[in-house]
Amino acid sequence: MTFCSRPRCILVIFLWLGASSSSSFTGIRAEEEEEQQRHGVTSTPTFTAASPTASLHHLPPNTTTTTTLNQESRAGVLLETSPITLRETQMLLEFQQGVTKDPSSKLVNWNLTVQPNMCNWTGIVCDVGQEYVVTLNLTGNILEGFISPVLGGLQNLEILVLSDNKFAGNVPSSLSALRYLTHLDLSNNDLQGTLPPEITNCTALVYLDLSNNLIVGSIPPDLGNLANLESLFLNGNDFTAAIPRSLGNCSRLSSINLSGNNLVGPIPFELGQLASLDLLILSQNNLTGMIPTSIATGCLNLTNLDLSSNKLNGGIPPELGQLQMLKVLRLQGNNLTGPIPDTLGLCQSLTDLIVGPNPLTGRIPLELGRLKQLTSLVITGTDITGSIPYTLSNCTNLRRLQLFSNQLSGTIPAGLGKCTNLTVLELANNQLSGPIPSSLGNLMNLGRLDVRSNQLTGIIPPELGQLKALVELHLSDNNLSGPLITEVGLLKSIEKLNLNNNFFTGKLPLSLSNCATIIELNLSENNFSGPIPGDIITGLRALSYLSLENNQLSGPIPTELGNLEFIIVIDLSVNNLTGDIPVILGKCKGLVLLNVSNNHLTGELPSSLAPLPILTQFSVAYNDLVGPIPVNGFFANLTEASFVGNPGLCGPQVQRNCTGPYQRPCSGLKCHRKWVYVVSGAAGFVLALVGLGIFLWMSGEKKKCVTSTRKELGIYTTQMKVTAEDLWASTEGFSETNILGVGGYSTVYKGVLPGGMAIAVKRLNMDREISNEHDLTHELQILRNLRHKNLLKVYGFVATPELRALVMEFVPNGSLHVQLHKGETCGLSWETRLNIAIGVADAMIHLHHECHEPIIHRDLKPSNILLDPDYNARVADFGIAKNVHFDGNGETTVSGLFGTTGYIAPEYATSNKVSTKGDVYSYGVVILEMLTRKQPTDDTFTPGTWLSLWVLKAYPDRINDILDSSLKGVYRSQEKEIHMLIRIGLLCTRDVPHDRPSMKDVRDMLTQLKHPSRLSISATSYPSMSELADIHAGRFHGPYPLHLSSYDTGSGCNSTGKKSTGGKKGRWSSGKQRS
Repeated sequence: MTFCSRPRCILVIFLWLGASSSSSFTGIRAEEEEEQQRHGVTSTPTFTAASPTASLHHLPPNTTTTTTLNQESRAGVLLETSPITLRETQMLLEFQQGVTKDPSSKLVNWNLTVQPNMCNWTGIVCDVGQEYVVTLNLTGNILEGFISPVLGGLQNLEILVLSDNKFAGNVPSSLSALRYLTHLDLSNNDLQGTLPPEITNCTALVYLDLSNNLIVGSIPPDLGNLANLESLFLNGNDFTAAIPRSLGNCSRLSSINLSGNNLVGPIPFELGQLASLDLLILSQNNLTGMIPTSIATGCLNLTNLDLSSNKLNGGIPPELGQLQMLKVLRLQGNNLTGPIPDTLGLCQSLTDLIVGPNPLTGRIPLELGRLKQLTSLVITGTDITGSIPYTLSNCTNLRRLQLFSNQLSGTIPAGLGKCTNLTVLELANNQLSGPIPSSLGNLMNLGRLDVRSNQLTGIIPPELGQLKALVELHLSDNNLSGPLITEVGLLKSIEKLNLNNNFFTGKLPLSLSNCATIIELNLSENNFSGPIPGDIITGLRALSYLSLENNQLSGPIPTELGNLEFIIVIDLSVNNLTGDIPVILGKCKGLVLLNVSNNHLTGELPSSLAPLPILTQFSVAYNDLVGPIPVNGFFANLTEASFVGNPGLCGPQVQRNCTGPYQRPCSGLKCHRKWVYVVSGAAGFVLALVGLGIFLWMSGEKKKCVTSTRKELGIYTTQMKVTAEDLWASTEGFSETNILGVGGYSTVYKGVLPGGMAIAVKRLNMDREISNEHDLTHELQILRNLRHKNLLKVYGFVATPELRALVMEFVPNGSLHVQLHKGETCGLSWETRLNIAIGVADAMIHLHHECHEPIIHRDLKPSNILLDPDYNARVADFGIAKNVHFDGNGETTVSGLFGTTGYIAPEYATSNKVSTKGDVYSYGVVILEMLTRKQPTDDTFTPGTWLSLWVLKAYPDRINDILDSSLKGVYRSQEKEIHMLIRIGLLCTRDVPHDRPSMKDVRDMLTQLKHPSRLSISATSYPSMSELADIHAGRFHGPYPLHLSSYDTGSGCNSTGKKSTGGKKGRWSSGKQRS
């Protein structure tokens, strides 16, 4: 019997449906209540068959309105609404209760008072009959709360999109009941927990996107049962374990993105079965193994293949050349080896080819010049050699060409000037030579040109002035010469101009003032002369970084600097500037660094600088300043190092009282005879050697002068006034209680001068007369021009017939050896140890690469690494250092074996040939000792075992057995960095010198450790795990992938601080520290 032509008019039908359905949602209700309790949300009453009208009385009103329906209105709604609609309306309102914040008020109309028909609510699409929900789409509304499990009751739901909100909690397992669901998008939320395996019951799924959440656990293997699935996006979560091989069963899959997780294991071979696959992105995981060739042979429709930032090894499969549809290929940040296949030139659709950093070898294939659609070519951080292919000039669509940090040689192809779409051209850190092609002036769209750290010669082509879009120009660390061209003033968009460490000459062109957009200007370490024109400074109104250090600039410091509103760094050190420090610099409120040291500045320190709020790095050392040092503002926190070499300054910072009129120190015969002053620099050192010669002659005649106990020679590089009597008094008669360390040739004492300044006194043993005189002469020769923040400062020496002593900087934290081994535990944090490693590396780079002739330390060990108050490293003890002339093999000959057992390179035991690679070996031992707190010949080692071998046997499977116990607490958070530092230590201690890196390479690796986000094993060519295994087994005899023998002689710096043209520069050179 028919009651009514419209079923929704019949209340009886609703009562029957309500009763029959109440039990089916019991599980959903329990899940919802549990979720609500976790989030503090009150549960909403449900419909019951016994009293549907009463249930409507309890429908939750929207929080934005106080209006309620009266009894008659509710009855009207009831009589005009189907039971299915009522049930789904209630479910949507319960879902709304899980939304705790709705900042855009998108759900304001989810209210029966405002809008009785749910099909008209925001984000809701119903079926044609307006009876049930088929789409729920609330994307991008920044909703907060949790996703109510009640949504699993919307049985006809086809599309559920809640992306770009802030939902937390778990992915409801109840969604597995949605058998018609084709699109599920919960991306860009804060969902946690695991992905419910029940989700695979949604067999109609075509599109699944859970990307950018906080989901953990493994990817359910049963996803392979989703036969209709076409798009799978799980990227940006924390999935672990392996990629399910079953995904190869989803034959309709066209897009897979699993990037940004912690997936491990190999890339499943079965993915090659996905013939429809268009996009495969597996980047930023921990995948291992080789790239499956099945992907290249089976996924012929691929347009985007991204396997970057994993741990893949092996070669790049030549079969990739079969992917004719491929547009994007990203393989950077792995351990891929071998050559770049020339078959990639067959991928005619390629627009983006990024294969570095990786430890690839060989040459850049000429065939890449066939890729006419190519817009980005990135080959960086590899061991690739040879020249830049001239065929790249055919790739006229190129917008980005990055070939930096390789071993490329030859010239820059002039044909690159044809690639007029280029916006980025980076060729830095190679071994390129010859001139900069003038044809680069045709690249009108170029925004960044970086050719730093090569061996380029010649002048800056005037044609570069045509580059109106150029924002960054980096030409530093080359052998460029000539004047700074006036055409530089035509660069109207330039923001960064770095020309440091070249051989540019002449005056600064006034046209530079036209570059009003410059933010960073670095012209340091050249031979510029003449004044700093104030007009230039006035024009550079956006300037924040100015470095003109280490030139031959003269005249006053321009007062116009005080008008630079955005200036942060001013470095004018090591020039010939004269006059006063401008008072107006006190207007530079954003100044962080001001360095005007090593000039000829006069007058007093302006008190206007004291209030500068963030000035923390300040030096006026080695000038002719006089008067009191301000004690307020930032001056109160400065130490003597900021003022050293200004004997006319007084104040607590330099431990000189300000009494009476301020006068320049006396000079010549006006001074008391017991003081001998020698200015710093070459002239002063000549006097030092003459004086030393006189003394040595006197020593030879000492039998005739036994009563001359007070005749002495005092030579001080900083004009410090110290006598033998002062040293005796400061050390309490060289008391044993003041001993800091004892060596075979000397004893080091702590001393305190009358003004309170602490010093270290290295007293040479008098019973080794001849060798000591040689040692003293030699050490002074080495120390002549050594000025580096990580080398121990030597103030001078005192010599009498009874005493020969070096006066040195005192560092309060003792040696690294003491810090590592003085107690049961070590208080040095991971960060401190890494900083020490970097500091020592910087010091060794200065010795090996930045001096006129390389200096080999020959006794680098923890007891010769001292630590200042901030635990910065100071390398000390050059008593056996060797200033050398290398032969063609980067070696020199010495007599005798020097150094300390355990730190001596193995080749020194069988040959009198030494090289910088011996110091690299010692450095590697120090690194491993810092990480393990084991000395190189520890008593716990079995016979025939030494530190590096002990570490190699345990690494990486038993790393907890070798790591210092105080580092184990940070191992989980710093695992990758600690692993890399161990590998650096093992690399430095390779048996064959040629297999070790240079200190420049080591420093580059350490720099990446300081920036873990950029850390890439392949970027720095660490030895692979397989190589380490081969080394341990004695199977590996090949050289370190980088051809590092070219680093042994260094680039060098002569006595003027300029680069020596005879040396070779390292691939990772990033600039030269000033001598």
